[in-house]
Order: sequence, then structure tokens, then C-alpha cells
Amino acid sequence: GDKVYLSESGSKLIVRVDDLDAANGTIRDNAPTNSLVSPETEGIVNEGDIRGDEIVFSSGDVYSLASINRGTLRSTGGKVTVSGNGLVSNEGRIDVSNANGPGGEVKLLGERVSVTGTIDASGMDGGGDVVIGGDKVDGSPLREASGVFIGSQSDIRADAQGTGDGGRVM
Repeated sequence: GDKVYLSESGSKLIVRVDDLDAANGTIRDNAPTNSLVSPETEGIVNEGDIRGDEIVFSSGDVYSLASINRGTLRSTGGKVTVSGNGLVSNEGRIDVSNANGPGGEVKLLGERVSVTGTIDASGMDGGGDVVIGGDKVDGSPLREASGVFIGSQSDIRADAQGTGDGGRVM
């Protein structure tokens, strides 16, 4: 067929990928909500707007060099995980803030992790958690990055906006 759908087993989120060009090994992104794989980035790039309760954006063995978010990943008080075997980069916006409860959880896990965009895990009833590059603080088994870059223009928040404590940024 000429249509490709991506989904995790048991997930309610299904992404349709348009304009598959198998001869050149690319998926061109003509619609703003699609993800794409291109030989220029050698990985998976989101340039659209993805919303869900829990978002897992990950490159595996086939496209293991990069997972890059240039768009928006939004989960109200939920979870967003961006992971890969090589570079994991947030150049866009990851928003797990919650105006009616605690902030959510963001994990950026890879060999090298870069943040030049925005991450917001703030919540009305307490801030959430942001893990960038791994977590040895509480003995967690999460993968540790060999390098982490946080850009001077990046904005990372886990604020308590009403009651409760601020969240953790690690």
C-alpha cells in the first residue's frame, strides 16, 4: 500500500505518514502533524503538533542516530519521553503543564542530549519532573547520557503555580 501508520502496541495514538518515497529512503513531511525520517538527520524528527496522555517519541535500531523534536509534544499533566541511541534533541516545545493539578513528567534520554527549546512541567498543585540525560539521583535505572547541552535560550520549568512544591529538573 501507499499509506504508513505508526503506533505503539496498545496505544490510542496513531500517526499517519504521507508522501513515502521508498526509492530515496525518505518520508517527506507535507502535513504539519506528521513525523518524518530523512537521510539528512538520519533519525526521526517531529516538526508538527502531537498531543496525547502519554507520548513516547523514540528511535530504535533502524533509525538509531537521532530523535529530534522541533515541533510541540503536549500532554496535560501526563508523560512525554523522547529517547534514542544517539542524539536526542528538543529544539521545540514539550509541555506537560497542568492548570488543574500537578505537572507531568518529561524524560529526554540518549547518548547525547541537547535542549535549546522549551520544557514546561509546571502545575497548579505542584511541579512535575524533568529528566535530561538520565537520573542517578534516586538510583533510577534510566540510561545516562555521555554529554548534555542546555542552550542559553532554553526555558525549563517545573514550577508550583498554586499550592504544593516545585518539581525536579535533573
